[in-house]
Amino acid sequence: MNSGLGAVAKWGWSMFVSLTCCAGANGERPHHYVFVNRDRERIADAAFLGAKVFEGAQLKYTWRELEPEKDRYDFSAVQHDLMFLNSKGKKLFIQLQDASFDPTIVNVPRYLVNDTRYHGGADKQYSIPDDDEERAVPGGWVARRWDPPVQERFHKLLLALGKEFDGKVEGINLPETVSISELVGFATEHLKVDYIFWCTQEPFYSQKLIPFLEEQR
Repeated sequence: MNSGLGAVAKWGWSMFVSLTCCAGANGERPHHYVFVNRDRERIADAAFLGAKVFEGAQLKYTWRELEPEKDRYDFSAVQHDLMFLNSKGKKLFIQLQDASFDPTIVNVPRYLVNDTRYHGGADKQYSIPDDDEERAVPGGWVARRWDPPVQERFHKLLLALGKEFDGKVEGINLPETVSISELVGFATEHLKVDYIFWCTQEPFYSQKLIPFLEEQR
């Protein structure tokens, strides 16, 4: 796999930020992208297209959208946006979304929800005002990527994306719900990378990253 999809694991918010910083440290200018979330039609805005400072856009695609049925992938939306951006001299960075922040929206494929082997495919996540669990309210859904059967399906999606778009898009990143252990496991076992770069954002750096890596030594 070449640098287009992450020979150094452009995989998740922490590594994505650190890769940008490392580029600057090597004397190269930072790479500026706009994030338009699911408002993908905004990539046609004249202000964005006319701003040469922006190399491209980061667009969000859901797992359910990309795999409408088991083992049937639909990358037509990604291909459409990539073709449009390339025609305007811009690049695409994919954000793969498997979590939601709305209790009415589930972003995992329907077969994961309906097939009992995947244990529902996703679990509710909660918003807890002032850390008072008695006031917890549903805040959305998160894919059960800690569950081996779901994890296997997610890895298959990532590999299919890599096969289709390696060398064509700038990278793929995941929302901040990704765990450190999953990032390391996928980067080493599947991407076979030699280097992983982490950011130093606190308290993530001191309280989570360093203790985890120390335990692995």
